[in-house]
Amino acid sequence: AFRKEDMSRFASFCAFALQMMHEKEFFIQKAIGWTLREAAPKAPKLVFDFTLQHAAAMSSVTFKEASRKLSAAQQKKLVAARNAGKKD
Repeated sequence: AFRKEDMSRFASFCAFALQMMHEKEFFIQKAIGWTLREAAPKAPKLVFDFTLQHAAAMSSVTFKEASRKLSAAQQKKLVAARNAGKKD
């Protein structure tokens, strides 16, 4: 579980990630996903909730990395949400 200071850092990261979500630079997209991926084992619900809320706006690489260490059930829900949120 996250400690109080970890929660504060995660909230700061989320605010920053949202500002950078539409950045076209591959390594920025990948870094957002990596950070979420590495947080997932300690805070899967936080990562799931953030990814669910922003799935449609995430690049493919961000989404893939963010969901990588979540449970299969969570991944399935995220894919469904992402597909539902995509514009045709």
